[in-house]
Amino acid sequence: MAYVLTLWVALTALLGQQGPAVPNKAAQQGEQVRAVKVVHQRRGPQYVVPGQSTEAEVRIQKDIWTLDEFSFLPPRLINVDIPGRGRKLVWYMVYRVVNRSDQPRRFVPLFTLKTDTGRVYRDVVIPKARWVIQATEDPLTPLRDSVTISGILPPSKEEGVEHAAYGVAMWLDVDPKTDAFSIYVRGLSNGFKVIEDPASGKRIVLRKELELKFARPGDEFNPTSKEIRFIEAQWVYR
Repeated sequence: MAYVLTLWVALTALLGQQGPAVPNKAAQQGEQVRAVKVVHQRRGPQYVVPGQSTEAEVRIQKDIWTLDEFSFLPPRLINVDIPGRGRKLVWYMVYRVVNRSDQPRRFVPLFTLKTDTGRVYRDVVIPKARWVIQATEDPLTPLRDSVTISGILPPSKEEGVEHAAYGVAMWLDVDPKTDAFSIYVRGLSNGFKVIEDPASGKRIVLRKELELKFARPGDEFNPTSKEIRFIEAQWVYR
């Protein structure tokens, strides 16, 4: 079942087309993020968010870069028997990242899930869950966790050459009462800003991250992946 690999090829071809405009509500950027949506017969909708660095960002940070292509499947839920912890409901998001610049980029991702109930979760490394997710999504496309995927991402500038990295972010014990949530993806850009904390007067460094917003209407006692749908994406500093 090589449907994931085939899908990613289709997504790459669609990058040249305009997807639905996704409003960017971060005042620092002032531009839109365009997400390309593709519907796969079995896996449902998938999305591609192209990277961008605005003129205002370049004026402030001359060496800023943003990885050109981040593709993802909306988060899914799966029950996994984890050694030492028992059977757990794992939230996960499969993604793909490509560097289409002419320079190698260091990719060290951090995925943070924030719910509308005020809970915050960092992605975790669960080898047993990754193996189960691998078998569920596509045994032919190796998925790496946030530790093993970290490193130098080679450029994919030449036609017909693509050094894509495939990964999966995982979260445990997510609040079942969650109706909406955001996933913040750090590591897609080296962008940063320094501001002054109004409370303490100290300088704070904010990093450029991609925020993915999702809705999850449904039953907290019987959660399913079908309930989760993508709403919008925006670049933020946090």
